[in-house]
Parts: sequence; C-alpha cells; structure tokens
Amino acid sequence: MKKIFTLFIALLCFSAAMAQDKNPSSELKAQGIALYSQNDIEGAYKVFSQMDERERDSEIYVLMGNILQDQNNPIEAIYHMKKALELDYRNYKAYYNLGNLYLEDNKLTSAINNYEKAIKYNPDFAYSYYNLGICEYKLFQYKKAKKHFVKAMTKKPTEPDFYYNLSMTYTKLNNPAKAKEAMDVYTKLKNEKI
Repeated sequence: MKKIFTLFIALLCFSAAMAQDKNPSSELKAQGIALYSQNDIEGAYKVFSQMDERERDSEIYVLMGNILQDQNNPIEAIYHMKKALELDYRNYKAYYNLGNLYLEDNKLTSAINNYEKAIKYNPDFAYSYYNLGICEYKLFQYKKAKKHFVKAMTKKPTEPDFYYNLSMTYTKLNNPAKAKEAMDVYTKLKNEKI
C-alpha cells in the first residue's frame, strides 16, 4: 500500500512538473498573435514560421495567409488559407480571405463560392455579403448585388461603403430615388467617421 501511495505521489509531482513546462508552440502562437495585433506583421510571420507545422492551427494559417496577402504574395496566401481549411473546414475567415484573394485576381466565380461558404459558416459576418455583392455587381447581376448589399447593411448598418455600393447598384437598376437615398446615408455615415 505504501508503494502505491509513493507511486501516486510521484505521478502527481511528475504531472505538476509537466503542467509547469509550457508548450513552446503555444508560447510562439501567443507571441505571434501579439505581434500581429500590434501590426508587426513581419515579426509575427517570423514567429509563426518558427512553430512546428504540426502545431499550427487553422487560426495561425489564416494569419500567415493574411500577412502573405499584405506582402503581395497571393499564391502563398492561398496555400495558407487552404491549409487552414484542411484543419478546420468551418473556418469562415479562411473562406472569406480566399474570396478576397480570388476577387483581387478577378476570379469572380471562385470568389463567390468562397464568400458563400463564409456565409454558411458565419451568417452574421457582414463583409462576406458585401464582397459577394461586389462580385455580383462586377458580373452585372445587379439584383443579386442589391440583395447582398442590403443583407450586409442589416448585419452592420454603420458601414458607409455598403451604402455607397448600394447607391451605385440602384443607379444601374434605374432607381435614382433609392440611389440618392443610399448615397445620402453614405455621406452622413462618412461625415460621422471624420
């Protein structure tokens, strides 16, 4: 019985020592996120790159992809967003950012597919609806664009750009009264932000 008690105490001590021994990857993740939030994207990328690839989670791959996109490296950014989705297929930020990358490259069908998936996994994220509307506008699908700009506005009614693009869409739909109404809201919101 004394041996079992001694073994139990030894296991407790070992467990406590292991708990105190911090995971280097989680420390690197925290450090990288802190640098990223301070807009030190190069520092954040260096820190994330020091992590073992097997220790990177979906969030880290999205942040790395964002950094690469900011550094005008879309091919690597797309790779990182896809890695994020391999780890978490419901990561709406990865779909949204993939959509942005495809939109920048004028690959509108791919952008639309990714914005729709972003909406599926986070129907409250206004910018997915907005960018979906941008794609539809570029494809001359003004009724669909209007629908998505309005949906974005219901999710975030204080974003001036939503109203600006809705105004442009109403102009294309030959509705000058609605276009003026949306432009007036845009102007008001823009002036409030100044």
